[in-house]
Amino acid sequence: MLRIGFFLGCLFTAGLTFAQGTVRGKVVDPSGEVVIGAKVMLTDTSGFIGKTDMDGNYSIKVPDAKPHAFRITLLGYDTLKTTISVANNQVLVEDFILKEREKIQETKSTTVTRKVTKANDYYMERVKVSSPVSIDYISSETMKKTGDANVTNAVARVSGVSTNGGMITVRGIGDRYIRTNFNGSRIPTLDPLTNNIKLDIFPTALIDNIIISKTQAPDLPGDWAGAYISVETKDYPDKLMVNVESQFGYNVQSTFKDFVTSDRSGTDWLGFDNGFRGFNEGVNFAKPNLNPSNYQSMVALGLGDFYANLGVTGWQDASNENQTYMALGMVELGLLNPSQVNDPTAILAALTTFNSTLRPQAWAQINPNGTSYNNGFSNSWNTTTRKAPINFTQNFSIGNQTTFLGKPLGYIFGFRYGNSVRFDPNGISQRIGPEQLGYGVLFTDDALVSREINSWSMLLNLAYKINDNNKFSILLMPNFSGTNDVGSFQTQPLGEPLEEISFRKNIFYENRQQKIYQYASQHYLPKSKIKIEANISYTDGASNVPDFKLTEYIGFSQNYQITGYQFSPNAGDGIRRYFRYLDENLFDSRLSFELPLASDSLKLIRKLKFGGAYQNSDRNSKMEEYFLMAGNASPSTLQNEDLNLFLDTNQMLMQDGVLGYYYDPRNWDWNHTIGTNAITAAYGLLDFEFNKIIRFNGGLRAEHVALFSDVYKYHVLGYERNDGRRVSVPGYPIINPGILDEWSFLPSGSMIFKFQSEKKTITNLRMNYSKSVARPNIREMNDAAVYDNEFRTLIYGNSNLKLTNITNYDLRYESYFANKDNFSVSAFYKTFLNHIEMGFGSSGITWDNNENSYVAGLEFEVGKNIGKHLELRSNVTVVKSQSQFVRKDFIILNNNQIEYFPVDTVVRTMFGQAPYIVNGILSYNSDSLGLTATISYNVQGPRLVIAGILKGFANVYEMPRHTVDFKLSKNLGKHYAMSLTVRDILNAPVRRAYQLADGSYMDFDNFRYGTTFQFGFSYKIQ
Repeated sequence: MLRIGFFLGCLFTAGLTFAQGTVRGKVVDPSGEVVIGAKVMLTDTSGFIGKTDMDGNYSIKVPDAKPHAFRITLLGYDTLKTTISVANNQVLVEDFILKEREKIQETKSTTVTRKVTKANDYYMERVKVSSPVSIDYISSETMKKTGDANVTNAVARVSGVSTNGGMITVRGIGDRYIRTNFNGSRIPTLDPLTNNIKLDIFPTALIDNIIISKTQAPDLPGDWAGAYISVETKDYPDKLMVNVESQFGYNVQSTFKDFVTSDRSGTDWLGFDNGFRGFNEGVNFAKPNLNPSNYQSMVALGLGDFYANLGVTGWQDASNENQTYMALGMVELGLLNPSQVNDPTAILAALTTFNSTLRPQAWAQINPNGTSYNNGFSNSWNTTTRKAPINFTQNFSIGNQTTFLGKPLGYIFGFRYGNSVRFDPNGISQRIGPEQLGYGVLFTDDALVSREINSWSMLLNLAYKINDNNKFSILLMPNFSGTNDVGSFQTQPLGEPLEEISFRKNIFYENRQQKIYQYASQHYLPKSKIKIEANISYTDGASNVPDFKLTEYIGFSQNYQITGYQFSPNAGDGIRRYFRYLDENLFDSRLSFELPLASDSLKLIRKLKFGGAYQNSDRNSKMEEYFLMAGNASPSTLQNEDLNLFLDTNQMLMQDGVLGYYYDPRNWDWNHTIGTNAITAAYGLLDFEFNKIIRFNGGLRAEHVALFSDVYKYHVLGYERNDGRRVSVPGYPIINPGILDEWSFLPSGSMIFKFQSEKKTITNLRMNYSKSVARPNIREMNDAAVYDNEFRTLIYGNSNLKLTNITNYDLRYESYFANKDNFSVSAFYKTFLNHIEMGFGSSGITWDNNENSYVAGLEFEVGKNIGKHLELRSNVTVVKSQSQFVRKDFIILNNNQIEYFPVDTVVRTMFGQAPYIVNGILSYNSDSLGLTATISYNVQGPRLVIAGILKGFANVYEMPRHTVDFKLSKNLGKHYAMSLTVRDILNAPVRRAYQLADGSYMDFDNFRYGTTFQFGFSYKIQ
């Protein structure tokens, strides 16, 4: 880190030392296409000349602070003339639009503006208008207005987007049908269940914009249907930029109040555990033998070599050989004469003496007095409470352009640290039975639930231009986060004279880290005018759960009063702690070539683009289980709810042959799974304007997938498919390898009709047809059953899953007005063959294919300037979907094979589909006052989040949640600013509910996390 800081310091110093008056900017044509090779010069001073590079960027020096004549020329375009004035060491940023040759344009003055970068709404609107596919976006400018802290919150402002925790749904289509990329490259999910990455790990402070493509094109990956989302990191600026911002958040429900949590390590605040939650893995695991066999007892008494010389390495106590081997051993011990080995009376007498005198000695050898069977585990079973600190976020970024070895070098460095606590002291968690039992309530828990997150992210982006035709960039972005989820559940008493109350404590701590490395280069061949782009990305991802504990005990209630407790390691599914390790690394690469098919004089977009891509991911997941077991001591009584005191390490110490509790490892083979997934792609597309009104963009993309998933041991030992040794959790079918090896050919085409009125209103009519796919992932195709924290049940995969084939139809009408107002309406229809969904199976949660499904909908979006200072942006999406699902159950045959049989067929909405989504943002902006105020609103309709795969089991829906946020920002002079953000003003509940047969709802769970007031202070140079 010191080296990086020193390097950036040198760059900053160099920029100050050698800076001169400079004019920089970008030149584009009216359609937004960059203009390459335009000559840029000062006409009144010789030697000050330059030209636009492959990105349309230019940069020339200015000798002094006097006004100078400035000109941009290119054959076929009008010459643009203006006058500039730049002070010494100042960087003036000017962007221009060159029009087709009609007449020379004179501009009498210029305006000093910031670079029209990707972070700007105006730039993004221009991209949206000229894009060959239908896109939406959320820019850094809008994120600042709304005060969204992470990408998940920000992207929820886009039409058709709804959120579920860190996951998103677009156009009512579930998470697994969304493709999320980072600067155009994919990164691993690091999640056991989802097919996509959680976007809340990315802070908006380091993001320029989020682009959401909603129609396919051959140069985009083919495995999505809802949206292709690209999170674009901050670009280097044209001149020195420094931003330092501190934010302090007060939550009315949690800050400075007691909240339920767990014991913490000293480094939790840095986003990782320092080993406190782990155990001593470097020492052989000590496990008591509370019922040693006769053979083990004899070996402990020193007869191991004796039996070995006889060729005996063990026997069963109940076997026919037991009496013979015991008699021979008692001869060696002097309890029998050799002549008595066949005398039952003598053997019985010797055995009596052995049991009373020698067996206790053997026990003491096998289980030595004073031996600890805690094995280094922390005694942290119980939840605890502490005062919630204030939520805090610190952002810092610096960027500039300078020269290195005589060539332009752009850089940006950013850092963000944050911590937050959310807590609901009055939550509800409930489960109900099936319809045939009248949907009776199985239990209703009062739930105290909290989530504490500590995270930090860093961004370093360097861009180096060797010459006008060749440049490259490298990016490093590590993300670290530590999340502590704690829940304390207590069954609501009914007030009966005598009843049992269940107490459950769940503690789940996860550390995630993603180290993202990216390389990109752009090249332009002037003679052939071919553009070449190369992108390489590698992400080293890891998820470490150093301790996941499940504890349950019983309280005895009498007329709402707890009169006593009972603790048993066998309570519920067993008292246990898990350790989960997930490594997922992903390599993604792309190479593209763009060849123009028209001369510059035509001023039409006519180009051929082709290229290829290769992506490879490997996944290694391991779960360790340690059950708490009762020893041979007389059961002790739990006196209160202090589990740490009750399960003190002395309880796990052998004392005079008596042991209270110990850990029993259950590290089953099926808890260690592996997988690889390689996708190879090639494409070709034609982007062709027939004239200024009609444009075609389309072609073909071919993709091949080679996916493999299996249990590590079964794969290493070479077990064939259906081998009976491929065992799983008792009661589950055998675990077969998941294999997918398939080609997909995906055509797509768009017709765009562009009309421009005399009032400079631009209207586009877009029509798109495409084929796409959705593939099962490594986890979904692994039959192994693993316990999940959120659902508190076993999750098992399906090695028979098929690839989903999707047909997409899209129609969009959009108008952009000269006053920057805009309006659009979109219609879409998608059909799915072998649609993949997750839901409740007979033994937990699994995935299956639905044969036929469809989704159809409309999107409306409007942007309106109201007077001089007000701006309204709003969007509404309505969606209808239908999925036909054959519900099945299975039986396990004698050879551990699985046999499915249909139960019934149901027709319902698709998994994750919201029937409506409404967003609204109203902003007030006054440049003279330096004041910006924004109020935003979001709601989404009820959407299926847990499907009842078995007949009679109710589906679970996430219910509508009305969220209202407000942000006020005020500039304090040129460099300082302050802000107030109010998040979740209505404190709307996060509610999931069962939908019953009559259409009514019953709570699955219900939580509120409080309104947050966030105060921010910033210092900026820009």
